[in-house]
Amino acid sequence: MNTENQSTNQYKEIEWEDFIAKFKPLKNPLDDNASYDGFMLETYGEEFALVQATAVDEAGRGRIWTVVDDGDESNLVSGLHYVNRLGYVITEVPCPVNQIVTVL
Repeated sequence: MNTENQSTNQYKEIEWEDFIAKFKPLKNPLDDNASYDGFMLETYGEEFALVQATAVDEAGRGRIWTVVDDGDESNLVSGLHYVNRLGYVITEVPCPVNQIVTVL
């Protein structure tokens, strides 16, 4: 892990509607009834394989968002995470490298 970049990261919180307008999430192509308004991909099987295929380079990793559960609520967080994950969302527009965004 590169600790040098941690001090330059900007932490932001945005609303769901702003997330949709700015990052343009893609509908789950494998499940018409997916959670998160049809955007969420599962953490296993073909859906997770799609997430992994998208995350093969830095540009792709910026397009991955993780639905995480902290025990009290679930939020969407920029980046590919494994701990407390419920699913993933892939966006058309990547999150800037120096930003960590939480969607409320």
